[in-house]
Amino acid sequence: ELFEEVLTDGYEVPLVIVDQIMPDMKGDEVLRRMYERSPKTLTIMLTGQAGMQDIINAVNDANLYHYIAKPWEELNLAMTVKEALKRYLQDKELELQNSLLKETNKTLEMKVRERTAQLEAQKQELKQLNASKDKFFSILAHDLRAPFTGLLGIIQFMRQQGAHFTPEKLHENLETLEEAADSLYALLENLLTWSRLQRGAIERHPEQIPLDEMVDLSVNLFTTNAEQKDIELQNNIPDNLVIYADKQMVLTVIRNLVSNALKFTEHGGKIRLRAQQQNGQVILAVADTGIGIPESKLDTVFDL
Repeated sequence: ELFEEVLTDGYEVPLVIVDQIMPDMKGDEVLRRMYERSPKTLTIMLTGQAGMQDIINAVNDANLYHYIAKPWEELNLAMTVKEALKRYLQDKELELQNSLLKETNKTLEMKVRERTAQLEAQKQELKQLNASKDKFFSILAHDLRAPFTGLLGIIQFMRQQGAHFTPEKLHENLETLEEAADSLYALLENLLTWSRLQRGAIERHPEQIPLDEMVDLSVNLFTTNAEQKDIELQNNIPDNLVIYADKQMVLTVIRNLVSNALKFTEHGGKIRLRAQQQNGQVILAVADTGIGIPESKLDTVFDL
């Protein structure tokens, strides 16, 4: 009861010394109950009548620290008590250090997880940046190839047939050549603008745009290519469709679609551009009589 009262009041009990033969309750039973209540308290049995089984019980059930047989010597008891208190303080200090170490490890583990997450995020960001870079160079190469092909086609046609041109025909072809060069220059400007957009150095500027005018600008760039392959290039865009979008982005999309159609359509084929308004949006389609896209490739069309 005294032991329970001391612990309830918030005191530590580093050491308990008991006899074995006591009224109402034997020493090993007292130690067992004390151990259940405070397993860190060290215990000493100081007795002259304890049997071997009593000591074994105290060791097994109460973690007996030391046994001193009567008659006991004062110096021996004093040294045993001193060592027990030293052991208690050492265990307490060790427990504190272990607790601090666990907290430190916990903090370090948390920091490692945070750092790992940051590195993974940076890795994904770099991966996306590389993918965007690859995409940009792919678009750049693709967008430059088509107008250069048209420009070279006009020049080759004039070189081969120039001797038979009338002044009017020569003037007409020079105008076409100038338009192609202007379109190529505009394309380079647009690509540089697009690159700045990817770096966050420019903003999109959507506006109201007549769709048929955008299609005309793109289709005119490929007229010579279409004539050389005897491909019928039909512009069936209604003149009343107005879209809200970034002009240069729309031109880039249409150029890519028409360029691909010309590239993969055989001589004598047909390419048709059409559009319709549906649910508040305008759907633009470029259809051709070319080889098409294999079914196995359709799922990867929009991959980076």
